[in-house]
Amino acid sequence: MIRLQEPELSPLQDHSAWQASWNDDERLLAYTPPGYRHDLVIISQVKRALQSQMPDDLRLEFLEGLDRCVRDLLTLEAMQRVEPACDTAMKMLHEIGALSMHDRCRLMCKWNVIAAFCNLNPSLIEAMKLVACVRERANS
Repeated sequence: MIRLQEPELSPLQDHSAWQASWNDDERLLAYTPPGYRHDLVIISQVKRALQSQMPDDLRLEFLEGLDRCVRDLLTLEAMQRVEPACDTAMKMLHEIGALSMHDRCRLMCKWNVIAAFCNLNPSLIEAMKLVACVRERANS
């Protein structure tokens, strides 16, 4: 379980006491680059969409999109570990989707937002554990 920051710490506050209290999953989350965390959430959204009936050509596009997510730190095994998003996560993603790209990216970098997604879908943390360099950094 990822704890929320209450109240969310401002960038100017000293975070050392809070960071010292992190559990292994929170440390892993903190050391995973924000873009990869966002990718994992999007993978869960795509996997949810793939559970629906759709034309074969559209299904192929979704599957090709998942294939394109596998790069750099994000391995095939990590992508496969992600489970489909739940109803609540899908509602959150729908609301986030109405924002500008800049605001979406900024919001997805916030600890409480990504923590909420990870708490709803623990497979996101399991996928992060498969990213070797992140795991090594989190354990140091």
